[in-house]
Formats: sequence, structure tokens, C-alpha cells
Amino acid sequence: MDISEISELLRTLMDIACEGIIVVDKKGIITMVNRVYADLFGKEPAEMIGSHVSDAYLDPKLSRLPMVLKSGKNEVGRSFNFQGKQVIVSRVPIFDRDGNIIGAVGKMMFKDLAMLDELVQKASSIKRPPQPSQYKTASIKDDIEQIIGQSEQILLLKETVRKIANRNSTVLILGESGTGKEVLARAVHMSSNRRFGPFVKVNCAAIPESLLESELFGYVEGAFTGAKKGGQAGKFDLADKGTIFLDEIGDMPVAMQAKLLRVLQEKEIEPLGSAQSKKVDVRILAATNLNLEKLIIDGKFREDLYYRLNVINLHLPPLRERIMDLGLFVDYFMHKFNREFGLNVTGIHPEVMDIFAGYSWPGNIRELENVMERVFNIIDAKVITVNHLPLYLVSSVRNSRSYTDTPPDAPLNLHQSFPRDTTANTLFNIVEKTEKETIVKALTLSGGNKVAAAHLLGISRQGLYKKLDKYGLT
Repeated sequence: MDISEISELLRTLMDIACEGIIVVDKKGIITMVNRVYADLFGKEPAEMIGSHVSDAYLDPKLSRLPMVLKSGKNEVGRSFNFQGKQVIVSRVPIFDRDGNIIGAVGKMMFKDLAMLDELVQKASSIKRPPQPSQYKTASIKDDIEQIIGQSEQILLLKETVRKIANRNSTVLILGESGTGKEVLARAVHMSSNRRFGPFVKVNCAAIPESLLESELFGYVEGAFTGAKKGGQAGKFDLADKGTIFLDEIGDMPVAMQAKLLRVLQEKEIEPLGSAQSKKVDVRILAATNLNLEKLIIDGKFREDLYYRLNVINLHLPPLRERIMDLGLFVDYFMHKFNREFGLNVTGIHPEVMDIFAGYSWPGNIRELENVMERVFNIIDAKVITVNHLPLYLVSSVRNSRSYTDTPPDAPLNLHQSFPRDTTANTLFNIVEKTEKETIVKALTLSGGNKVAAAHLLGISRQGLYKKLDKYGLT
């Protein structure tokens, strides 16, 4: 057997096990996890692989595998309360021939037979995996199909991913916020020959500039005041033999851009406080919702880095330009939230789909997911109706239709894209006017209570305050 066949055999054995099983490397990065364990957290195994084990839990303190990696001692047969159920947990370190810790295995067994039966039924419903000789091709297809959509743009995108997946070239993913750039990045990684290596995500906009260098490249002991004893590995270290995903790359400080350029050119990093460089084997995927070419003109992004990153360019269209995929996403989120909320919502009223199709979705797929999650928080029926939708969404569509010759109740075809509006400025003004009127109406209905108004609008209280400032309604 070659390594891919052995790995597939191990995955098959894990998935037919009745216990939840998880395997991490010496850094705590999840390398293997079976279906039973992933189902406990409402995730797919592919979503968990490549992330740190602490990220699997809402409370990172619940994971003791990092402690087992540190101590090298077994923790066998310990009782543990998980989601109100009593389970038996065992954690065992993995050693190489020289006695060095190279990882750890966690196993969760169940005292609650009903819980075990439910998980076994989920696991047994999985289709039989392909034969080892077909593993590579079948795996690539399955991973690419995680990209939801049958529109022409998405089908072309999937075909491009199939072609470039096993290359090591840098990929730049472009698209508006909420279009699914991380999902696409994971699909590229999981479809490549690096899929058994880690997938490490870095949000370049979320890390303070003063900490970004040490986060990316790590540091040695004594590099700065407060540095950990023994130093700390950086994200590039953690991603060795795998993929690093630099999200929001357009927000990276210019000084850091120069250091990233060196990594791209030399394939090596220099930890903070160290005089020695070290080689890394990492594929870089980057993403942004900003116009990098404009940032170059403004002096906020290095032109040489742009051309290094933009070897392969993947563009994710906004949801409003792929309306024919809307039904697929609605179906996906219905299944997802039925599972998470323990509900059995079976349908959606045609009027709801009309409203969805008529809305511009400025927040794209992320906004649609938030709307669907809100619906599942309040629904008490089998079918989603207009009454379950946020007020702002319904009002926005109905008011905008009053500006057209189309009757408000005319059905919309979900399988056709809307023509591009050439009067963008006029449309923009209409949307703003509608949004302002909707906010005023919500405040009136709630008697001026901003918390209640935000709930009616389906947005956060902080989001409402920003809108109030924007329209001078404070």
C-alpha cells in the first residue's frame, strides 16, 4: 500500500467505529477525526482537520489533549459530562521510536445508549468510501463539491480548482465579504496533495500590527519582554507541509508585506529575535475583498507582492449575480439548522423565495445564513413564511418593487439572473431611503426601544446604532 491507501484505510476504520476518535499532531493540530466525533460538534470531519484541537470546543479548556501532549501521560477511562451526557474519555500520547511525542489520540465512549445509537445511525448512513485505487480522484471531486452552486460562474470555478489543486503555486481569492472565500480556500487545500497536512488560517485584519510578525513567524526565547520560555512557533511553522490561508491580505501593514514577500521568494522564515532563517514547505492562499490594484496606486499595497500572490486568480461572484444558486443555499442551511436546533422544518413558502430572490444580499451568503439562523430561532411551524423573516428584508424588497412597473406580487424566476442595473446611483439612493424608512418604522413599532427595534430588524444593537448615526436618527 502507498501512503494514500493506508490513510484511506485508517479513515474507513475510524468512521465505522462506534466511538468518537480524534488524532492530533505534536502541535495539537487535528490530523484525523472520524464522523462520530465530528457529529458531536455539528461539523464535517473536513472542517475540523487542520485546525487546533482547542478550536473544536466552545470552551477551549475542555480539551485536555494539549496537556497530554505536554505531560506524555495517559488519561484512560475518565468520566466526563458532555452536553448533559455522561461519556468515558481516554487520551493517549503517541511516541516515535526514539521516545519523542509526535501526537496524541482521543477516544470518547458513551454511557448513554440513546446517544450512541443516534451517532451510530448517522455514521452508518454514510456512503461506502471509494476503493483505494480510486481514492485520489474521488476525494478531489467530493471536496470540490463542497462549493455550493450550479451557476455558470461556479461551475467554471470548480473546474479551475480541479486543474490547479495539486500545484504549489500561490492562489489569490477575490470576492466581496461573505461570498465564501474561506470555503473555497479549504476546497483547494482538501483537493490537493497537501490535504493530509495542516490548514492554518490567519486573519491579517484581526491581529494587531505589533503582534503580526510574531504570530506569522514565531519568536525565540527572550525575543521581547513577556516572551514565553522556549519561544513559540508561528503560523508558518504550524502550516509546514500544508497550507496557510492569509485572509484579509489587503489589510496587512506595508512593513509586513515586505517580510511576506521574502517568504514567497526564499521559502524561508526568520523567527522574531533569531539570527537564523529556517526553510518552510508551505503553500500560500490569500484572500481579500479589497481592490488591491487601487491600494497599489494609493501606496498601501506593494506591487511586487501583488504579482507574487496573483499567480492564480480565483474570483467568487456575489450572491446577487448567482441567484440561480439561491435555492441550493436555502436548502443547505435548512438542513444545517434542522440538525443544530433539533427541528424538522420541511418547507419554505413561495413568497419567501420571491423575497429572497428580489433582495440584493449586500452581506452575501453570510447574510443569508444569518437570516436563516434567525428564522430557526423563532419558528414554531413546519414551513418558513414571510412572518418569520426580518422586517428590514421584507420592507426592502417590497418598497423597491414599488419603483418598478412589475406588480409587487409577480412571481420571480429563481433560475434566471437579474439584468444588471445601469442606474446604480439611483438604485443606491432608493435602497438607502428604504433602509432609513424601515428603521424609523421599527423604532415606532417598538416604542423607541432600540433593543426591540434591532430584534425586529434582524440586526445587532451595535449594528442599529451605526445605522442611526449614518442617517442622523440619533
